[in-house]
Amino acid sequence: MADVKYADGTVAVTPDNRVGAGDLGEWDLVFTLEEEPLPPGSAIRISMPQGFSPPQIDNPDAPGFVSASGSSGSSSISVSVDPFTAGEFDLHTGQGRTTGVTLYVERAPLKPQDRVTLAYGSSAGKAYASSFSGLATFEVFVCTDGRAYPERFFPVSAFPSLEVTSGVPHSLEVSAPSKGEPGSPLALRAILRDRLGNRCVGWTGWFNIECDLPGVHIPASSRQEDHNGEGVLLPVSLGTDVQGVIRLRVTETETKLEGVSNPILVGDTTPLWGDLHACLPSDGDYQSTLDFELPVGPSPTLDQTSFNFHTETSPDTSLSGPGPLHYSLPDAGSDEMLSSHLLEIYSCWGNREFWGARRADTHPLRHPDRTVHAVLSQGIIAGFAAGSNSRFGVAEDASRAEPGRGYRSGLTGVYAESATQESLFQAMRERRCFATSGPKIILRMDVSGNEMGKIVEVPADRRDLRQERSVNITVNGTTRIDRIEVVRNNIEVCTYRGEGTDVAFQWTDRQDLDTISLPRHMGRGASTCYYFSRVIQEDGEIAWSSPVWFVLRG
Repeated sequence: MADVKYADGTVAVTPDNRVGAGDLGEWDLVFTLEEEPLPPGSAIRISMPQGFSPPQIDNPDAPGFVSASGSSGSSSISVSVDPFTAGEFDLHTGQGRTTGVTLYVERAPLKPQDRVTLAYGSSAGKAYASSFSGLATFEVFVCTDGRAYPERFFPVSAFPSLEVTSGVPHSLEVSAPSKGEPGSPLALRAILRDRLGNRCVGWTGWFNIECDLPGVHIPASSRQEDHNGEGVLLPVSLGTDVQGVIRLRVTETETKLEGVSNPILVGDTTPLWGDLHACLPSDGDYQSTLDFELPVGPSPTLDQTSFNFHTETSPDTSLSGPGPLHYSLPDAGSDEMLSSHLLEIYSCWGNREFWGARRADTHPLRHPDRTVHAVLSQGIIAGFAAGSNSRFGVAEDASRAEPGRGYRSGLTGVYAESATQESLFQAMRERRCFATSGPKIILRMDVSGNEMGKIVEVPADRRDLRQERSVNITVNGTTRIDRIEVVRNNIEVCTYRGEGTDVAFQWTDRQDLDTISLPRHMGRGASTCYYFSRVIQEDGEIAWSSPVWFVLRG
């Protein structure tokens, strides 16, 4: 950052010791001027770390109360609380994506070595630390010239920070590969989380593994240590005769915490799991148990509709053959939908399937036209995917980065022939994928033998297909299935009540395609009928298959 202009002065936070996630505390932020006087009218903007109590000056008995004082007898300091605004910190207005406080110098200049102290949470109400473990940074910018343009605020050379630590173990998460091979080893990853969902760090424990299916070889209980929150690996092996779906129960014997793995399919086709909207930290300090992530940058996106992902070996820009993967947030008013391979149906912002869906979209630009149903109704052909869109991690570690209500990250399951970049991209361009609201629910669907993502041209002489289509759905859930819904042209036409965690379901649609197919605005003279499935578990988690399209021309 050699080109960055820094403000004169340093900032320290006291106390600077560790604080537990979600704990109450009080801190002083002390700005010390170094060499140049700070004239009256200057401003010092201090942004609170994301998730900390919003600062306020109205009620000393409520969390987040702030006050300011200066060491100079001739100057005075006034305090203004700044509202949250979307986007990055604006170096002209002095506002940013987190709430903050602006301190104004009045009456007389601050002299070198003068100090300004912001007391944060020092009253009866104190202040809550973030519920996210990790490094919490107070960003500090200084404005000395109100006429400067475009930049008036400049950062101090080093921002003070606190380490927010996770709490005691509250739940046990067990993650496994979705695919198992007979006669091969398999590794589970066990992660302990606190009551807020943070990964616990620096723990030791003893683990027992159980499985109801014979032929799974489980080692004796062993002592494990997790020093950095990455979890511990628990090896098992599969016998040569093992087939079907298995789930492994893991118990940590000291805390008595229990967890069950996601479904593992042995000897069958399984998806690869990815986060298609990953906001990866620029320092690479993140942990993931996924097969792949597609990064869009270090910050959540508020105003960008579409993203192009390229393979390293194929920069070709064609959409039909090898080339980029075009991934979009649904927006029926955007021309970018025409070239989209995939639509984001779910993220930490919520559910974008249709207006008013369960776990409703909380995006600040939410609108009925910015839904999957609105885009599909125009004749756009695109599959479904999900991701995080959070700067607090990917996949199961992601939480909403902006103030307000949020959800866990979505996931995308991709039926690719291999885990290579080219194979994954090809599968996603062909829409051989499905989305979930977070858990590794395995979902397969075909319509009369046509797998999810297929576009089926139906000639006039195919009366069998025009008169009757068979929808076949198989679900392996992470808990009991509540229901499976078949959606045709955005309308639920069949609901099947679940019977356990593994459900196979078949339904025949006997309505003639000539009757139910609809002309589409973007259909180039064709009428289409599309089907997709929506799976809802008893715990409220959701999975969506990509649609299958039937196209009638003439």
